[in-house]
Amino acid sequence: MKLIQLANDRDFFYTDNEDEGIIETSPLVLDLLTWLSSFSVCKIRCLRYVATFAMYSFQDYLTELIVDLEDNYLSKLRKQLAMEQKKKRPNEKTLDKLETTVSEIQDGKTVIESNIDNIVKLCFVHRFKDVDDLIRAESMLHLAIWLENYPEYFFKVTFLKYFGWLLS
Repeated sequence: MKLIQLANDRDFFYTDNEDEGIIETSPLVLDLLTWLSSFSVCKIRCLRYVATFAMYSFQDYLTELIVDLEDNYLSKLRKQLAMEQKKKRPNEKTLDKLETTVSEIQDGKTVIESNIDNIVKLCFVHRFKDVDDLIRAESMLHLAIWLENYPEYFFKVTFLKYFGWLLS
């Protein structure tokens, strides 16, 4: 978890591809996802459990981060942008700067959502039905955490069906 927080503080979550002008997932995160997803399907239970738990902890942090971005940055910047646009004589430099900042944060949010989706596809869909009951329990526990942290994304039929399958 500390590694993920440090990567976020140092802006290692995503990189700006200057050639194409897009923001994409950083090599660090791609390598983490690749290695952890490989270990999460390992036949050795202890490795599978640790890799799954690490992926879920990563996902916990990502869901908290994306909500923080939306609540503390994007919503405030959008309000500032709307207020500036309502003025009779809006300052063009301020408008451009606010629009650029909102766009950059929105692009970062898109990359984080992509990583959230990747973790669900790479790990969760396989581990919620694992033969080890501890891994199944961790899967459902973390799904509940993600649902609580980021209900806009996880409060959909595609995720709620896992709770239904658990109860049946």
